[in-house]
Amino acid sequence: MAQITFLTHPSMPMWRWAWAEAPAAELARRGVATRCLSGEAAWHAVEPGATVVTTLDHSPALLRHLMAQGPFVAVVNDDLWGDMSAMTKELGLNPELVRQEQRVLLSLVAQAHAVAVTAEPLLKIVGRVHRRVRLVPWAAPPESEWPTLGAPRDGRGVRLGWVGLPPREPDFLVVRHALTRLVRERRDLDVIFWGAAPSWAADLGVRLQFFPAEELGPSEFFSRLAALRLDVVIAPIAPTRLNQSRSQAKFIDAMVGAGCPLVATRFGPYRRLAGAGAPIVTVPSDPETWYAALRDLLDDGARRTALVDAGRAWVAKHAAIDVVADSWISAIKAAEP
Repeated sequence: MAQITFLTHPSMPMWRWAWAEAPAAELARRGVATRCLSGEAAWHAVEPGATVVTTLDHSPALLRHLMAQGPFVAVVNDDLWGDMSAMTKELGLNPELVRQEQRVLLSLVAQAHAVAVTAEPLLKIVGRVHRRVRLVPWAAPPESEWPTLGAPRDGRGVRLGWVGLPPREPDFLVVRHALTRLVRERRDLDVIFWGAAPSWAADLGVRLQFFPAEELGPSEFFSRLAALRLDVVIAPIAPTRLNQSRSQAKFIDAMVGAGCPLVATRFGPYRRLAGAGAPIVTVPSDPETWYAALRDLLDDGARRTALVDAGRAWVAKHAAIDVVADSWISAIKAAEP
């Protein structure tokens, strides 16, 4: 296999790691020549015939230039074909500009030599316009780089948290009833939102702690997540088309960083994880069921420990980058003439 050039994401360090630095490092350990370049450097540093792997977060002119040079693997990490209107409104973006960007991205996907997608539903969606599509799921760091879990905080209350970007107001509404009821009933419960918070955060009163988003690489991110000393992480998602194609990132965050169980909506990536045997707690989008699931798990320390032990073993076996690298190789080979 010739040298592989991964273009780094122009902003978020975690995304640079996930879609460039991590696969490049793992392939290099296997003897493949790899390198990571910024978009600016790629204009002149990529030689004709070299294979390029990148998300589409660079200028269309650069991406078309690189496609014309040699094999090109486009990484599609979201459902670009879905209706973006709700997210556009929530983020305060111009709807027409978003639609224009969608059209450009879709044309780039169709022209790529191969496409790597990060969730199973995207195989079928992208497969309508491209015949060389491969699944490359979101990966965890190598197990040797995981933070050590702290001792349980027995007798010092319980902490429940959500971590992510960007604002997810429809998702937050799934757990509004459960969280507001729990903080009324339990004086020992704190709720942490890191990266975004619901519009109804005032309902949680002084029991809410909010930490703004930070641009952190994987080592800092997982260490900071471990330092929150959470007992349960939640991943409520509304049953929308965009959420259907989300990745397994939050399960990895919970197991590797927070070291606590994930309670998630029985939909999309979390239904798929449960079906694959991952030790995840999934519940329907029903307020009372969410309340009961969180109440019972917060009261059962032994069950939480068992879920984490099984979950970390599952991630090491199925979702660490040394395993997922096989999928990266498949996607890169699919782009070869």
